[in-house]
Amino acid sequence: MPRRVLLVGPSGAGKSTLVMALLGLDPRAARKTQALELVCGPGSCFEVLDTPGEYVEIRRLNYVLLEEARGADLVLLVQDATSDRPAAPPGFCAAVGSRCAGVINKVDAEGADVARARLFLGQAGVREEDVYLVSALRGDGLEELRALVLGG
Repeated sequence: MPRRVLLVGPSGAGKSTLVMALLGLDPRAARKTQALELVCGPGSCFEVLDTPGEYVEIRRLNYVLLEEARGADLVLLVQDATSDRPAAPPGFCAAVGSRCAGVINKVDAEGADVARARLFLGQAGVREEDVYLVSALRGDGLEELRALVLGG
């Protein structure tokens, strides 16, 4: 049975782009996904729930993230390295029973602040050893993250 992976982060963090890149597909072809679906690419499949950014941005919707996270094998908090907004509320990982990992996306973008992004992920409860630095568009860091998503 494929792993169930939940992607959490604000709008524009690059969640859908990241899914496409992990599958070896053109990340510029990403579309907004709001439902659980089986995603397959060359040699890999996993169930993904690419949550709408509004679930993070609108506080009263945070409960939806918590419910979905409890049924996931892996929760990926996708933090935009250029953003001053956290990918998830403080203590998010402690509130769910699933493994949490952090993805700092857009590390290649102008204005990227990896230290700030690490701080946000740490506040959400992601351990330092579970943080992955990625550029979904350039492909940086995708092999390590792909191994995690597929069962690492």
